[in-house]
Amino acid sequence: PTMSNYDAILAEAESNRAAAGDLERSDDDDDRGGFPSFPDNDSLNASFDGGASFRSPGGTKLRKRGSGALASLRDVFAEFANFGVRGDERSDTMDGSKWAKFCRETGLQDGRRVDSTSVDIIFSKVKPRSERRITFEEFKDAVAMVAEMRGERFRDISDRVSRVGGPQQQGTTRAEYVKFADPSNFTGAYAANLGFEIKPRAKADLAWRSKVAVPQIDERVKRVFHEFCAFGQGNPSQMESKTFVKIMRDCGLIGGGTWRGRFDQTAADLIFARVKATRHPDRHIGLEDFVVALVLVAEEVGEPYSVIADVVGAVEHPSCSGTVGEYNRFHDDKDTYTGAYAAHFGVQKLPREHKEWREEHKKTERAPPDVPGLKAMFNAFCTFGGGAPGAMDNVKWIKCVRDSGLLSQTTFSQTEADLVFARVKTKGERKISYLEFRWACALCAETSGTTYDAVVETVLSGGPISTGTRAEYNKFHDDQSTYTGAYAVLHHVPDELRASKVRFQKPHWKQGRARPSDADVPGLRQQYQSYTSFAAGNGVDMNIKVWAKLVNDTGLIGKKFNMTSADIIFAKVAEGNKLLQYRDFLWMLALCAEERGESFQQVAQRVATHAPASSGTQAEFVLWHDDKSTFTGAHAARFGLQQRITDRKGWKHERPRPISVDGVENVFDAYCAAHAEGEDGTKLGSMGATAWEHLCRDAGLFGFQEFSKTAAREVFESVANPGATVIGYVDFKWALDLSAEKVSVTYGDLCLTLLELGLGDEDATRERGDDDEKIAAAENKWRAVEAEHREREMAAEMDRQRRLAETRRRRLESAGLPSAPPASPPTPSRARSQQASPRVSMNNGSNADADANQTMDEDGPAMKELKDYAADDNAGGEFRGGDGQEVA
Repeated sequence: PTMSNYDAILAEAESNRAAAGDLERSDDDDDRGGFPSFPDNDSLNASFDGGASFRSPGGTKLRKRGSGALASLRDVFAEFANFGVRGDERSDTMDGSKWAKFCRETGLQDGRRVDSTSVDIIFSKVKPRSERRITFEEFKDAVAMVAEMRGERFRDISDRVSRVGGPQQQGTTRAEYVKFADPSNFTGAYAANLGFEIKPRAKADLAWRSKVAVPQIDERVKRVFHEFCAFGQGNPSQMESKTFVKIMRDCGLIGGGTWRGRFDQTAADLIFARVKATRHPDRHIGLEDFVVALVLVAEEVGEPYSVIADVVGAVEHPSCSGTVGEYNRFHDDKDTYTGAYAAHFGVQKLPREHKEWREEHKKTERAPPDVPGLKAMFNAFCTFGGGAPGAMDNVKWIKCVRDSGLLSQTTFSQTEADLVFARVKTKGERKISYLEFRWACALCAETSGTTYDAVVETVLSGGPISTGTRAEYNKFHDDQSTYTGAYAVLHHVPDELRASKVRFQKPHWKQGRARPSDADVPGLRQQYQSYTSFAAGNGVDMNIKVWAKLVNDTGLIGKKFNMTSADIIFAKVAEGNKLLQYRDFLWMLALCAEERGESFQQVAQRVATHAPASSGTQAEFVLWHDDKSTFTGAHAARFGLQQRITDRKGWKHERPRPISVDGVENVFDAYCAAHAEGEDGTKLGSMGATAWEHLCRDAGLFGFQEFSKTAAREVFESVANPGATVIGYVDFKWALDLSAEKVSVTYGDLCLTLLELGLGDEDATRERGDDDEKIAAAENKWRAVEAEHREREMAAEMDRQRRLAETRRRRLESAGLPSAPPASPPTPSRARSQQASPRVSMNNGSNADADANQTMDEDGPAMKELKDYAADDNAGGEFRGGDGQEVA
């Protein structure tokens, strides 16, 4: 289906739901959110099935599952989770990109308190491990974390999100309608694959030409046809498709103001293809076909043929919109054509005569005479730059005439010199001989208008000129007496010359100096170890970097002793080594003292009193890097730390995630708002330890012997992050789950009891204070819950006993034995006191507790029925325990 069809289907479905007045989610959506059901709490399901309702924090009735703020939040979740997804691929989970889009468009990501990084971190926290999508329950936890970061109520966040509505289509381009993408136009295999009916192909009307009345051919139309066909050196009697389109454009049918929008180039191509297909498969049409095409054009634009014929006949000549090329002699003057081009264009060319000038000169003249010294000059130019004598190339010839002063801009240019060289050299060769060189000199004299003797005299008066850069004198290269070893042998340096060069033997630098000692300088060795240990050193060896740092930090660098002097001293003492020991360090201090003009003790004392300085940038404290107690896994093993649990709250992985109950978030927000000004760090969206204790007290949890303030504090610390003093809504649900486990009630009972007590009303929570009556009422409520649990257990046990008795009776009857009542096992029951449950304490003997205890002593209908059933069986004498005691 197309996008428009899909939108229509959604609109129709929404209107049907609104007309029926039922916008609630179906029961099939319960596993994805809404008001939860607890598999281990039959009474809760029975209450819902019976239409029972509970009081919400605001005093109204709590509606059935899928209602309230969470229902609208579920709708927003579904819209964002399935944004851009087709109907058959809709899902009940959301990925990270849709979650980020939700935070951006709802305004939760403001860039200050909640940025894009925080949004991604929250998503990674709430999603299960190895998963990439979140469900509605995890989505609510993520929204609660955002509320905690923004310092707002979960209810306010839900209301804001509900008012936003669905996702926005920002930055998207709606595709234009494409005829061939419409499934209704699919044929063949495409239609079969998509389940559409294959439409039969319509047959073309081949007799359409006989139905067209061909008018008489006008002379003006005939003239236009021939002129346009011949345009561009075409055939005057055959028209191509591009020529037909050119006629339509030149006469104004295409792109003109009168027929704008009624006729275009595509229509012209279709008409041409329709006309030529019947008679001319060679892509050309004749004059008669052109007239038929004009008839079809008239039908297309809705005008009579005479009007179209007048418009076409009014065209005087084809328009030329090309660029006129400039005159080019070798292209436009065909007299210059030779060879194959002349034969192609029919140009008659006479054969060119190539006379050999040397043959002509040999017949009429002798070779130029040889002049003494000319051949030596010829070889001098040939060998210049590493050439061979007796052969001169064009480069050496040009150098010869340039260095001799024969080149001139008026009489003998370089181009004429190149032409002379090309004339005298043998065909196929690149060099000339001495004889050809003399002929070249003769031609040079003819070209420049002088005599051969004058040219030869000019050549002899010059010579090769070197214009390169002269290197400076270098003793070790130019003075061969300094050569030694292989270089002396290679360059044949005489032995007596090498023996006469006696080198100066410089005495060792330690000669004449007393060995330095650190006996009079205490702490010098310890300071040496400090410098050699700085920056992960080994504390023993000193390199040049450590030595440079030492002279800098101790203030030894000055006018008399600079860093270059320090490097020279290190190189002198090291003697080719890179690492020095402590004794070498003392020698360096001694040489440094000589440079500075001080004694060794003064320099050593300065070094002993200056520790290495750290000039780097001090990094800020990072908990996960600097505090190694947080290391786990491979990092802990690497640093020798004790292996610890990766996640401090690893107990969560073995427990089911507590689901959200509609209205419990209001309880959380109410206590956060009531204690927002406290000293425990409580604020909107975050609950401190004091607010948690007040909640447990108001809920009556301290009435249980198993739950005290210490237990409440332990629950709070177990769910809070390490070092944190507040918890968010997600951790609040975990705290309720652990508290319910400690007092042996279900998580659902605890949540419903909080709602029944009205703990979600902010005004009532602020005014509650230490009201003993309301606290006692909460404890009485828990006694009623315990009685309900006990009643449910007894009813289940009674039903089990009945089923066992019926099974035993049927088996005895099938075996032909007399039926007898079976021996009932002891009924499991809790040990109860005469006044109240041992799990709920007396609260100062109040009248409310006494009335509740009296109510708790009365047996319900299920318990009475079970006791009557047991009493009747005991009357028969068949129900006895193993020790002869009657079974209760």
